[in-house]
Amino acid sequence: MTMRDLGTIAAEERACRKAWSAAPNATHAWHCHHDDLVEDLHDPAEDRINYIVRGKPVEEQAFRLRLFRPVRDDTVAPAWKVYDDTVAPAWKVYDDTVASARKVRDDTVAPARKVRDDTVAPAHCAECDPDCPWK
Repeated sequence: MTMRDLGTIAAEERACRKAWSAAPNATHAWHCHHDDLVEDLHDPAEDRINYIVRGKPVEEQAFRLRLFRPVRDDTVAPAWKVYDDTVAPAWKVYDDTVASARKVRDDTVAPARKVRDDTVAPAHCAECDPDCPWK
């Protein structure tokens, strides 16, 4: 990641906060996450800025702060809605498939786990702390 005239982390953070304070009603962001160009905001921009500063590698912080900006163009929100409407059916199939697979997994794992835990219970009681809540 390189960018011409990239400032210090502190300078880029100030500029980022200034951009967001100038757009308090923004509903979408550029470069909120590295794998999406534009996203709708689910959390306050301030939370993302704080996360970038506290949770991202130092070598990425100034760059991420430089790019994380509110969307000001009125054409983006309608384009986002078209995208959401287009992919919603695929997400429903995905969610239903995952839920079904999770049920099969849970129905298989639960009884196997019970047999395993019942089998190892004597060893656990003998070796673990007397105050263990699993006893």
